[in-house]
Amino acid sequence: MGGEDTPYPHWAELLEACEEFAVLSGWRFILVDFMRMDAADGTAGAPIEAAARARAMPTALHYADRVTALAKASPAERANSPLYNEFLHCQRLVAQEAVANSMAATCRALGLLEIPPAASPLHETVTARPSGASVAPAPPRSALRAVEASCEFQDTSAPLPVIATRLANHLAALDRHPAASAQRRERLLHASFVTDFGLEHGLPESRDATSEAMLTEFLQRAKEWGGADPSSEAIVRALVLQQLSSADADDATGGSTARRASRALARGAALRTAALQWFDENKGTALIGGAIFAGALGVLVAGAAIVAAGAAKRK
Repeated sequence: MGGEDTPYPHWAELLEACEEFAVLSGWRFILVDFMRMDAADGTAGAPIEAAARARAMPTALHYADRVTALAKASPAERANSPLYNEFLHCQRLVAQEAVANSMAATCRALGLLEIPPAASPLHETVTARPSGASVAPAPPRSALRAVEASCEFQDTSAPLPVIATRLANHLAALDRHPAASAQRRERLLHASFVTDFGLEHGLPESRDATSEAMLTEFLQRAKEWGGADPSSEAIVRALVLQQLSSADADDATGGSTARRASRALARGAALRTAALQWFDENKGTALIGGAIFAGALGVLVAGAAIVAAGAAKRK
């Protein structure tokens, strides 16, 4: 993997040197775990991971010096650094994916995420709302037909069923183009690793206002669609917040679970803060109806797509 093959050319040397270790760690970088050179922790595959760390160490230490110096630099100096600007880009990608994961998990638990078969045209459907819910009127069918093949799920001003179908269309489109989907997955995995590495060496977490706004507006659409069922609020809250971190998915990689969970929560702090603020401001209001209970428990134990992709890549 050379610099010309990655959208992060100033991080390409690190990504190439650490690829073997990153595959073993689920494309996560936890500094205290990386610096442990012993292989006698009882974890399956520990000697292999220790060898991968050793091979990556010289380049990782070189980048650690560069990134630590950036962390100590003034904001103006950082703004002129290509290394830092690519780090910011990676943070935005990770934030956008986390929001998309939250949206997909919520829509799936509601029974709204109906992905078209690979051989079928993209479509738009209207899904029934929870029984007995007090809801806003459904969008006109003409409006749904107008966005029949749209994949623009990022437009969270649309009604929830429209967002869900656009998201399903987006996922179906990825399934139709496996090569492009694999390239996208690799970029996300690389972005995840770069984000971890930068944060672990002192670079500040940036807030992505676009992702935060999309998340809170999506929650508003869910509330409007769902009607009155306050008992479901805690489940939606847990569902969304779980998808904004990948803590329990990281557990599958073994090693220091508490440290992995701590970094996962820290990495998504800005988005989680935005979500928590929305929930606090909307206490007692309905988000969805009882339909969430059928699917929420299964979704809550699922990890974020980035880590899941890392696990798939290791097979």
